[in-house]
Amino acid sequence: GLSDAHDVTTANAPAAALALVRGGALFDVILCDLMMPGMTGMDLLEVLLRERPEAAGRVVFMTGGALSNRTEQFLRATPNRVILKPLELDELRALVATMVEKS
Repeated sequence: GLSDAHDVTTANAPAAALALVRGGALFDVILCDLMMPGMTGMDLLEVLLRERPEAAGRVVFMTGGALSNRTEQFLRATPNRVILKPLELDELRALVATMVEKS
């Protein structure tokens, strides 16, 4: 997994992830599902753009595919990276390594 080469922090809900970022935690990469219970990844990004814009640019969205019109429009408009599930571990490792190098 990623934890072999990186420090990994997990949050099992969008509110928990926001609490970490609002609390000052710094991350090189924030992997975020587009669709989650209680808050979409789009909504999470909107909050980060307002409150912690430096963290917003570190969000990478994950999706299994079935997208609504709103989601498709969002993905076309956002500069954030998107990776498709099921995730290929080598692809994920390469993406994370690239983002860590940029930080």
